[in-house]
Amino acid sequence: LGRATVSNGADGTWPFSFDVCVEPTDMDACTASQCKAQRLSACDGSPGFGLNPFQGRGAPEIDILELKPGSGELRYDCHDHNRSPNESLSDALTISYPILYSTLQMAPGLPTGSDQLPGHGCMPLEGQWYPLRLFPFSYSDSKPSTAFHVAPGWNEWGTAFPGNWPPADPAPFSREIYSGMNTLPDVAFSTSVVYRLEWRSGDDGYMRWSIDGHFIFELKEKMLRLDRNTSYGGVPAGTLRSRSFPREPMYLLLNLDISPDWGWPNHKPGNWNSAASDECGECDCACLDCAKLECTRCMRNETGTFTNIWQWYA
Repeated sequence: LGRATVSNGADGTWPFSFDVCVEPTDMDACTASQCKAQRLSACDGSPGFGLNPFQGRGAPEIDILELKPGSGELRYDCHDHNRSPNESLSDALTISYPILYSTLQMAPGLPTGSDQLPGHGCMPLEGQWYPLRLFPFSYSDSKPSTAFHVAPGWNEWGTAFPGNWPPADPAPFSREIYSGMNTLPDVAFSTSVVYRLEWRSGDDGYMRWSIDGHFIFELKEKMLRLDRNTSYGGVPAGTLRSRSFPREPMYLLLNLDISPDWGWPNHKPGNWNSAASDECGECDCACLDCAKLECTRCMRNETGTFTNIWQWYA
C-alpha cells in the first residue's frame, strides 16, 4: 500500500498503522485518534480493492538507514520555560554528525500541541510521551564524539499534517516519530557495514536496530498498545486509541533526498556562481527526460531562474 511519491496510493494511508474502529460519532476518541483521516478504516465494511472488511490498513514507515550528513554537532539545547538548563543532560544528548536515524513513523499520533507531546527539540517532561520504562534509552551512554554513540530522537517527536483524505474535505492528522540518533563511524564510509533490523509484531513485539552487531535502538510494541488520554492546557481532549506495530506487507525504498528539512547544503535560492548557472543551458521545468544530461543537472528555484543542482553532490 501507499507507493512512495504516488499520491493516489499514499493519501490517507501513509503512515497509518491503526486497526481500531473509532466511529466519527464518538467525538472524544475520533478527535484524538484522527479517525476521519485514515483511508482504510477498521470501521469500513466495504473497503474495495479486494481488501478485508473491518480491517484498518495503512502504509507505515520504517527507516533502517536514514543519514543526515555533515560535520560538527547537533547540540541539545532545549528552550522551554518549564525546565532549567541541565549541562550534563545536554552533553549526554548532543550527537556528532554524520547522524544515522533509526526510525518508526506511524499515525495516528499524539495530537500536535497536546500536553502529552514533548516540546520540539526537548526531552519529555513528566507525564509526556510514553512511560520511560517502555522507552528504549538510559540517557547515560557514551560521549557524543564516540562512534556508535546513541541518543533518543529528541529533535522531532511528531508532526501535524493538514491531511489528504477524504479528497473533498481532508481531515488533519498527526504522526509520531520514534527514533534513535547514532553517530555513524568513519568505517561506514570506507568498508561494507551491516545495517540490521529485527522486527516482530504481536503482544511481545519489538523492533531492534543494529550496526555491525552494535545494538543501537529498540522499540517495544506494548508501548503503543496503551490508550492515551490527551489534553490541552489541562483540559481533556479525548483518547488516542491503541496502535500496533506494522503487520503490513512492505517494500524497500532507496532514495537520495535533497530537502531544506533534511541535510540541506549552505545554499540560498538564486545565490550561486555564474559558471554553475551557465551550465544549465536551456533546461526548464518541462525538462523531465532523465536521459538528457541537462534535465538531471538543472532545477528551477524560487526566484524563477535556474540552478545547477549537481554542485550539491560535490
